[in-house]
Amino acid sequence: MKKILLGALSLLTCCGASAQRTCNTMNVHQRLLQSDPQYAAQRAALEQQSQAYSAQYLHGAQRSVITIPVVVHVIYRNAAGNISDAQVQSQIARLNLDYHKLNADTAHVPAAWSPLIADCNIQFCLAQRDPAGLPTNGIVRRQTTVTSWLDDDKVKYTAQGGDDAWPASSYLNIWVCDLGQSLLGYSQFPGGPAATDGCVILNTAFGDHTGTVQAPFNIGRTVTHEVGHWLNLYHTWGDDNGACTGSDLVADTPNEADATYGAPTFPLTDNCSGTSPGVMFMNYMDYCDDTALYMFTVGQNVRIQANFGVGGGHAAILNSLGCVAPGGGPYANFTADKLNICAGDVVQFTDMSIDTPTIYQWTFPGGTPSTSTDVNPLVTYNTPGTYDVTLTVTKDTRRNTKTISGYISVKGTSALPLAEGFEGTFPPAGWSVTNPDNQTGWAQKSTAGGFGQSTSSAYLDNYTQTNIRGQYDYIYTPVLDFTQGITADSKLKFDYAYAQKRSTSKDSLFVQYSADCGATWTTIWKNGSAGLATAHALYGNSVFVPTDTNWVRDSTISLASMNGLAGVQFAFVNLSNHGNAIYLDNVNIDAVVQPHTGVATIADAAKVSVVPNPAKDKCAVFIDLQEQEAVSLSLYNVIGQQVWVHDMGIVSSTSQTIDLSAYPAGVYTVRVQAGEKSYTRKVVKE
Repeated sequence: MKKILLGALSLLTCCGASAQRTCNTMNVHQRLLQSDPQYAAQRAALEQQSQAYSAQYLHGAQRSVITIPVVVHVIYRNAAGNISDAQVQSQIARLNLDYHKLNADTAHVPAAWSPLIADCNIQFCLAQRDPAGLPTNGIVRRQTTVTSWLDDDKVKYTAQGGDDAWPASSYLNIWVCDLGQSLLGYSQFPGGPAATDGCVILNTAFGDHTGTVQAPFNIGRTVTHEVGHWLNLYHTWGDDNGACTGSDLVADTPNEADATYGAPTFPLTDNCSGTSPGVMFMNYMDYCDDTALYMFTVGQNVRIQANFGVGGGHAAILNSLGCVAPGGGPYANFTADKLNICAGDVVQFTDMSIDTPTIYQWTFPGGTPSTSTDVNPLVTYNTPGTYDVTLTVTKDTRRNTKTISGYISVKGTSALPLAEGFEGTFPPAGWSVTNPDNQTGWAQKSTAGGFGQSTSSAYLDNYTQTNIRGQYDYIYTPVLDFTQGITADSKLKFDYAYAQKRSTSKDSLFVQYSADCGATWTTIWKNGSAGLATAHALYGNSVFVPTDTNWVRDSTISLASMNGLAGVQFAFVNLSNHGNAIYLDNVNIDAVVQPHTGVATIADAAKVSVVPNPAKDKCAVFIDLQEQEAVSLSLYNVIGQQVWVHDMGIVSSTSQTIDLSAYPAGVYTVRVQAGEKSYTRKVVKE
């Protein structure tokens, strides 16, 4: 596993002698990046979706078996290239063994990696229904005058001597042909043009010990490898030509210098993984002979599964009828307008069954209603959790049932106020961190706190150069309930500190919010480069650690437009450019609070905040009034006794530290008297 920015993956033609595996998928990827502006945008969007999915499902989603209809286009010039049905069928059988962890040679996986062997829970079938709904055996044969094909996708067009693709939303297209330049195959990553979606395979490397296949590529692992690319997997060495800096964007595949060929003996080490267990050469996404390849990892499976999540590159294929023979139904199938929701949201289910059922029976564990006989029911989910959905359809005496496990994911919401100083467990309860490249991510810094009022903060170390230049890293708040507590004056407030490594350093900090449980995000604050710097000196020789005076408090983000929203989540996003560390502390959203017993108050705005909260020895009170007032500050214990008071004079915006070290642990009330108005806030002394 090595790291590199997706959009800058190295151009590498995987060529070698005829006895070595050769794959030109990265050539195709680079060509599309240069020739198709939409492809680059689609790849970036899909990578973001994949990262978000991986953060949610660290070990893959709990889902039923994914069935992928396959159409094999056999493009031949002479009889030798017109491979038999049996050879095609042996290849489909091999795919099912390898992607379901049913291959017997998993027994050869070293003990160090045996816990990582993944069952990808994918079933491949030769299509039984063509795009017109007519019966098919899933094999299309087309004779051509073309002697051999390259990686230019011409084999995918009837007009150029090949055969047009079937709809990519419903089928995996595989073209089997005579490939030139000693190629075994190539694929197109998700996000490319639909007309060229799929894999191209040399006819003598297609099949499992059947027909014209030739050793050492006679078990069908070339197709296992190329379908892996189609499912968004990269080569395990990151295509960096031995530099140890590339990446397959998967955390549990070891760093590898370059492709591995032949059939090595374990352990195999190189300059990137110099000690045992060394290189995972038996991974399907390496280049060994068929006999030496026999595993995907758990991390690769999560990346594969992301394709079939909401917004994934092959999500539409879940609704394909390609593996369902025409007639003889009904066959249950359905979809939903959203899969990741907040508690209280309503989901619209839509029937996608075929052969006209007459009776519908839905089951919605965790939903209201929990059952329905409607064709397209509306269901409300009020309780956080992950829920199955089942549909049984009936026509005459025939019945069919479909269940999708873990289909609906419901997030809970947290009540206001939000006050987080990152003093305890990290990430805090309800918070989450996404580290897409599995290198440097948001972490806790126990020697720096906002304005020196606490000991800890969250930070991202952009100085240490393990982070990819241009990499985004995320720290998320809980999903918050804005139906109560938000006023026209409410704001999101936070402290931050940053110093540039050099004057050209361009690290950035973004604040984004989502009102649909993370499905879409909007940037509401951003700053970077010199504008983000809170320390004027350059820190070119060490990781920046802020002093008390290096902190800045931002209170410019208005929340008024979000009033009434049931599920709002914020993300603090670091964009690394190998500059220096960014610190975040005292994230605060005030809510309308009830008055403390014995303390007269009005709570009409979020003009006063207390951080950190909970606090250990000290807390700071930030006051942000709209006009100058005579202000006094006092502290009350749990029984309403005033234990501290301070006259702050005539001010509009200011801050004051309260030393809590002499007081016992418990709940205290901070009262700010501003002219004729007063504001109270609770603070917990740990």
